[in-house]
Amino acid sequence: MHTDTYFPTPSYVNQTVDDCPGYTPATYHGNAAINALTDCTGSFTYMGYVLFNDGKPFDTGRCAAACTAQSNYNRAYPPSDGSLPLSCNFFNTYILNNGSVPMGQYCSLYTQTWGARFATNNGQVSFFVFVRM
Repeated sequence: MHTDTYFPTPSYVNQTVDDCPGYTPATYHGNAAINALTDCTGSFTYMGYVLFNDGKPFDTGRCAAACTAQSNYNRAYPPSDGSLPLSCNFFNTYILNNGSVPMGQYCSLYTQTWGARFATNNGQVSFFVFVRM
């Protein structure tokens, strides 16, 4: 995949999505994804990603479920060093493309919310939706 490739949002892309219970309404930020790894204390906030490439329609609810499941797993299996388990509080979702071929729905999971000013990654994607708890 080319990280320097930019694909404009096609006119047929729906820029609204259904709300996810337990999360704030989604915010559309055009062709940019969140690009933030650490918070003001230098702690990593990125928890990983989930890629849905099963051909099912785009659904923010899948990312919400993945975010919640990650939090539940972390609480059930806390760190052995006694630190607090990480909780997923925000996700960023979009269609990941390889050139013009959609590869699937990508869900980035974070421990904290990130605003529009962090939506600076505009490589290899068609559109983005941001949702937080």
